[in-house]
Amino acid sequence: RAEVEMSRKPWTPEEEAALVKGVAAYGAGQWVAILKDRRLGPQLAGRTNVNLKDKHRQLVAAGIIPNSPPSKKAPLVLTTAAGTGKDEE
Repeated sequence: RAEVEMSRKPWTPEEEAALVKGVAAYGAGQWVAILKDRRLGPQLAGRTNVNLKDKHRQLVAAGIIPNSPPSKKAPLVLTTAAGTGKDEE
């Protein structure tokens, strides 16, 4: 099996700014949508959705940006046992 070696390159201030703008526009977790954005995508050329996720996590952990709410496009839906036919106490 051939190993593919990925080289790391430092993030530029422009890339970080594009990431922050993308999270503000699309929400955390919408990494592919951020990459496909006509304005932000070109600034993030050479980065993957995993790169964006990892960098966002680093910026939040360092306190550089506040923790973002989950994606605005995929609301969290919670379900209960009600209506499942199981006995409820």
